[in-house]
Amino acid sequence: MAQPTALSRKKQQKQAETLTKLAKHFNRYEVDCLMKLFNTLISTPSERRIGNGLDRNTFRNILHNTFGMTDDMIMDRVFRAFDRDNDGYVNAR
Repeated sequence: MAQPTALSRKKQQKQAETLTKLAKHFNRYEVDCLMKLFNTLISTPSERRIGNGLDRNTFRNILHNTFGMTDDMIMDRVFRAFDRDNDGYVNAR
């Protein structure tokens, strides 16, 4: 796995600072950990990935495998809650 460049590290740090200010229930360390986990998930190869972020099927698989969710309607609602810009992908913003 390639090391992030200085520019991308600065961008990640700035994004972490912004998210930490917006998140009322997470501290900086927790935001950093969540960002690393998200970046690991989106770096996983997918033959369907076109946009930036997690597509609906990948997100649903994570909900099912991690939390044992099986209700399609609830999984779709959770996806829509996290897909804030309605582009079909959950991204870090």
